Amino acid sequence: MVMFTQVKNPVDGSYIFRLTGKDNLNGETNPKEILLERLVGKVLLTFAMDGSQINFTDRFGAAYKGWCTLEDIDYILPTVGRRTFIERHSPADNISYILNEELETSDGRNIYFGTPFTAASNPVHPIAYDESRMKSTSASAADAATHYFEGVYALETQVVNDIDNPTSFGRYVTMDDIARGAVPYLAVRFRYVPSRFFHGSLTEETVFSTRAEAEAVLTDGTFYVNEVVGHKGYYTPAAYEAALSTGQYTKSEFAQLKNGICYYRTFINAPAVDAAGVQTYAGSTGQTIGLERNNYHIVNVPTVVLPGDAELRDYIRVNSTVIDWANRGSNTVNVIP
Repeated sequence: MVMFTQVKNPVDGSYIFRLTGKDNLNGETNPKEILLERLVGKVLLTFAMDGSQINFTDRFGAAYKGWCTLEDIDYILPTVGRRTFIERHSPADNISYILNEELETSDGRNIYFGTPFTAASNPVHPIAYDESRMKSTSASAADAATHYFEGVYALETQVVNDIDNPTSFGRYVTMDDIARGAVPYLAVRFRYVPSRFFHGSLTEETVFSTRAEAEAVLTDGTFYVNEVVGHKGYYTPAAYEAALSTGQYTKSEFAQLKNGICYYRTFINAPAVDAAGVQTYAGSTGQTIGLERNNYHIVNVPTVVLPGDAELRDYIRVNSTVIDWANRGSNTVNVIP
């Protein structure tokens, strides 16, 4: 008879398994060493910092740059892996064929995702990027403060971009859409407070020197973005209504950021930007997309443009680093009853 019990890892809070059993020959319990491999990967989101704020630029320029800290950001892995193999398979043994069948029968509609942030999704805050913590190879619980161990877990799920013409499955369906419907990816939510916006006048913006002053005017944080030449800038809800009442503005010019919230997304193993500055997030044909087991994926955002989009559809540029779990705790678990 064999029994498994869970043991909490003191370094990162994960659970490992311990096996106990009796020898089949003499009925006695004999020490055995069994290596158990994790089926999960861990993902950590970090940001380069600029003092107490993340490093970012405002979409309208430095004169508009406001406030966004780590506490204003949270992230989740909104897609749960569709299939995880108990034994390690090659990347070619992926779930693409299942996805193909689903897309052929549903015309792609089942892979549409809205904004997935809810209380049940348990979003967590990112942490500051620290090069010394990144380079540390300590696996000791006593040294936990010197190396990264935080993050979110997800089951290994990978898909290979082997679909010749994904748009044939339905309108506007791309390989990016297909991958997001199959494998874990990062969805990131930001709350942004601009430092200047139209408030009491449509001819002159009000400039705020502190976040508290700006938030006192924005109340619930909601503001509107207008990128039309001659009308460009941020507007309070009252200024938005005043602008429409003049007849010189149209609703289509404005994008509402309710509560100051905007979103970005990225695949965990996003490739680097190429020489032309282009980043193909779902990769070229043959590239494996997704989360690999037994690895610690640290995704760093060196800089970001804020505010982003009100819907989860824009990609953020990241630097992804995959670290073997041996450098962040045991890579395999030695089980000795």
